[in-house]
Amino acid sequence: MSDKELQNENFYDVRPATDVEETENGAVVTIEIPGVPAAGVTLDVKDRVLELSAVGTLRRNGIPIRYRRAFELSDAVDVENITAKTRDGVLT
Repeated sequence: MSDKELQNENFYDVRPATDVEETENGAVVTIEIPGVPAAGVTLDVKDRVLELSAVGTLRRNGIPIRYRRAFELSDAVDVENITAKTRDGVLT
């Protein structure tokens, strides 16, 4: 099933398309999560790993799609100042 695979009977897990751009002040990560409202996004940082889980309205074969991604963060990242926003199916 390529990088999309049925994980369990509750969700169809999808690894969303992602772009990482380094800037003067850090990095900007853009993740495509179509059909997901802001309330459907969960971001968590644990042990220097940023984890994304996002569930919205889209389904595959009747099963809700869950977008999942994880990023290992360098020690230079100030995790207290990570911000996120969603707009038109894109998380930045």
